[in-house]
Amino acid sequence: MAFKEVKSSDFLPTWDFDQNKVIEGKYVGKREGIGKWKKAVYQILADDGTYEVWGSTVLDRKMSEVEIGEEVRIEHLGEMKGKNGSYHDWSVMHDDGN
Repeated sequence: MAFKEVKSSDFLPTWDFDQNKVIEGKYVGKREGIGKWKKAVYQILADDGTYEVWGSTVLDRKMSEVEIGEEVRIEHLGEMKGKNGSYHDWSVMHDDGN
């Protein structure tokens, strides 16, 4: 078996929605099955670099309507209380060119 070292340069910065409520840019990629909980991670090319956005049930549902290559605007709306506990809510807007 050959091992390959994971370098910090293999990872993109993660969008910090607590610091910046909105990220806008081109949706350039998606990785699936990441981490302990096998989450999706969306890659957004913003004006100041490419960021990764961790998925969630709500965000994944909304991002399913956005195609790679489209311009996207994701806004964190905050933590909401639901019947099964709390969850993060998101506004997702996209420009499909039409």
